[in-house]
Amino acid sequence: LTIAAAGFAQDDGEVYSGLAMRTRPNPTGRSPITFSITRWTTESERNEILKALVEKGQPGATEVLRNSESTGYPRIINRGDQRTSVPSQYAWLTEDGDKRRIVILVDRYVPMFGSVMRPPDNEHDLTFITFEVDADGKGEGTMVSGVKVKVDDENALVIDSALTRPIAVKNIARTN
Repeated sequence: LTIAAAGFAQDDGEVYSGLAMRTRPNPTGRSPITFSITRWTTESERNEILKALVEKGQPGATEVLRNSESTGYPRIINRGDQRTSVPSQYAWLTEDGDKRRIVILVDRYVPMFGSVMRPPDNEHDLTFITFEVDADGKGEGTMVSGVKVKVDDENALVIDSALTRPIAVKNIARTN
């Protein structure tokens, strides 16, 4: 497992499109989704977020995220062509052979499928997106709103708990 060069901005960034699909209770909910990554989080920025999370909990990490430079944005088209586009403050890339794993963190709850629920506290206020793509830029992943994150034993950001069910993101393809 290698960590890709962090902080670099590719010529036009990286853009991935897919289809967000509700899995339960109504598996027919679908929305086009696009992930635009304009730059990668640097190792220094990542360490600052992890340190704040360990020392000050999620409110501290969220504060650091909100003061960070944007790394891109997910765009979601919900029912009735309602578009949601919010900046992300964390985009981390790891590579393992031909597989690329991308983690995107948004500093707020992102509603899906007409949802208007807001997290009841500042412990579940983030949106966590992760996907894996192959050498051709194709893959799948998940998106979860209303999450609390933690640092695992391998020093990676992972979901600790969530107020919503994961949304499957299928048919992901790099478009640029």
